[in-house]
Amino acid sequence: MQLLQDTCRKEKMTVIIITHNQALTPMADRVIHFKNGTAQEIIINEKPTPIEQIEW
Repeated sequence: MQLLQDTCRKEKMTVIIITHNQALTPMADRVIHFKNGTAQEIIINEKPTPIEQIEW
């Protein structure tokens, strides 16, 4: 995950991770919650948690 994040930030790329694992959400810049195929909520994370601090 760290390599993926570092590469994306360096190359200014967007990566979409689809997961049911809520433990990963603090590392995201933006979290979009879906229900029945529709975006229900979009959360902008101003200060993402460093990946090395995420416990999964």
